Amino acid sequence: MVAAERAASNMATAASRFLESLTPAQQADA
Repeated sequence: MVAAERAASNMATAASRFLESLTPAQQADA
């Protein structure tokens, strides 16, 4: 269970970082 929670947390962190990295690119395209 703990490992699954850590994996989910890591995935959420990676997703948030991915979105943050996309935002500036989208602003540049807009």
